[in-house]
This record gives sequence, C-alpha cells and structure tokens, in this order.
Amino acid sequence: MIKKTSNKLFWDKYAYKLGVYNSATHIFRNKRLQNARDIIDGLELKSGQGQPLRLKFHRYSQRETDITENDFFDLKVLISHFQDKEDFMLRCEGSRLGIYSNNVQWLKVIARKLKDVPWLWEPSMPNLEKNTIVVNKPIEYEFKAYLNGTADPNFAEYCLSNTDKIRAGDRLIRDLKQERNLKGKYIYVKNDSILTIVRLFLNDNIMRIDKLVYQPETR
Repeated sequence: MIKKTSNKLFWDKYAYKLGVYNSATHIFRNKRLQNARDIIDGLELKSGQGQPLRLKFHRYSQRETDITENDFFDLKVLISHFQDKEDFMLRCEGSRLGIYSNNVQWLKVIARKLKDVPWLWEPSMPNLEKNTIVVNKPIEYEFKAYLNGTADPNFAEYCLSNTDKIRAGDRLIRDLKQERNLKGKYIYVKNDSILTIVRLFLNDNIMRIDKLVYQPETR
C-alpha cells in the first residue's frame, strides 16, 4: 500500500481515499452494486467453464477488455466489502477507482486483501473540517474565496489598492474590469474583517470560502 497525504476533505465529507487500479472498475460506476454483483457472478460462471474473461465498457460498446485473474480476484474482494456498507462513495476514472470513507480501518482491510497495490490518502492533520485547506508554509492570508458570475468592476480597484490584504491574479483583475464571468477564479483574503468588505463588494458572486490552516511538514 502506498500512502499519501491530503490537505482537505474529499467531497467536503470524507477524510480518507483508497485508490485502486483495475481494468473493470467501470462496473462500480454510480455505485450500482447489484449490477456489479451480477457482472461478477457472470465472470465467475465463465471462469468455471474455462472461458476467457472479457467485459464490454458498457452494453452498447463493441470493444471488450480482457480481465486478468488478479483483476477478477480484486473485483470479488471489492464487492464483498461494498455490500451491506452504506456510508462511502465511489468514483470511477478510466481504470482507477476511488473509494471514499471516514472509516480508515475498513479501507485498510480492503487494501490488505487486494492483489493490486493501492494508494491510501490520509489527512495531513487530525479532525480536518469542511471548508479547510491545510498548507505547509506560514500563511499570509487566512481565506481562499472562489468566485462566479459578473461582479462590481470597482472591486478591481479595491484589490489593486490593497495588495497587502487581498491577493488577486492579473487575469481576475482584467475580468473584473471588463465585467466578465469569474467562474473558476479565486482570491486570497487576509482576515475576517477584510472578508466582510469582500462580501459587500461581491455578495452572491462568492461560491465558496475555504479557511487556510498552517501545518508544518513532518520529517
């Protein structure tokens, strides 16, 4: 098992993530566990009959993928631990499966049984809360605000006149002045009092605010 650290909660909810590589992870998409169980049972039948193990990516696909014995073994491990378990999330990206949970012991049990070598992400500090980002350098700004929509262009001048209180990129300043959509842009804000002023300018243009917390790296 390869261990990694995360600096914020996954999906604002889960502290831990187990990453698994498997050529058939797509059977777990949308957490359709009964569908996955049926597919695995079908592979078990083929295996018992000495047939090659192959799967289509979806029912309309013409392309089939060969399933190795190790991948098939791991699929059975995964489904056995997913069934009768509720508070976890699955995300499929190609041949990678992310398993999100707040029960690290459950994830470690799965990891120990897999043929594949999985990755385990653990938070870089205990009791990590929602809307918190852990950074490994002393912070100048306490908050990171994510923006959306078109905002008051006067806020651009406020940012330029208060660079010790707000950090905004050149592209953001340009988009503010030209009243363009700010989706995907963000600013760093010094403290609570400055954040109050920012709220007055931006109001509904703030999508999300994360608090930055300094945690020195451990060696």
